[in-house]
Amino acid sequence: IALLLWAAAAGLYPNLLISTLNPDYNLTIYNGASAPNSLMVMLIIALIGMPFVLLYTTGVYYIFRGKVKLGGESY
Repeated sequence: IALLLWAAAAGLYPNLLISTLNPDYNLTIYNGASAPNSLMVMLIIALIGMPFVLLYTTGVYYIFRGKVKLGGESY
């Protein structure tokens, strides 16, 4: 599936959406991208936030590890 998606993206490059009305209306990766400043801010947020996401996921996995024990309060 990933290879098919890659092949489709390679065939459409640089177009993301192709217009049937006029080729000037195509959505390309260049006119669909955000401003460079916005992309840099989002990169910084992702680099700072990703360790927190990984720590949270690891913590939740650690807290809920093991088999579920059936007791009087379970259903």
